[in-house]
Amino acid sequence: MVKYPEYVPFTESVDVRSKGGDIKLELRGLNLTDLTALFKTHLPDLGNLAMLLDQNGGASMTEQGLLTTATGLVSEAPGLVSNLIARSADDPDWVDSAAKLPLMKQIEAVTIIARLTFDEVGGVKKTVAALKEMVQAEGGLASLTGGQG
Repeated sequence: MVKYPEYVPFTESVDVRSKGGDIKLELRGLNLTDLTALFKTHLPDLGNLAMLLDQNGGASMTEQGLLTTATGLVSEAPGLVSNLIARSADDPDWVDSAAKLPLMKQIEAVTIIARLTFDEVGGVKKTVAALKEMVQAEGGLASLTGGQG
């Protein structure tokens, strides 16, 4: 039987200045375990994410659309954002610290996480389709957003 090497995902870093010293956050794309945990904790926020994705180009999203989505997500779902960052940094317990990151560093981190996640699963189109399927399986966007979807 072939023994496969341990999978090591691609990462990108975000440098953050801190009173306690500079921090280099190594971020990776999200995997199924991450998405499942986020789905269980932040189901209504994922409805907001689905709306933001649609508003900013959906499956045809450009880099600018990705940035606009990340910015909207930071303001509309800060708890989801801090969880995204902590999970992507491979430290789910780092949520409270991630929530304290400066606004622009959170936007930068979410943009990187989205790009790495989309690349891992075959692009924005497949990711948006998968997210919509997950949301529909839970009763549709309208049930997650109080009838606004």
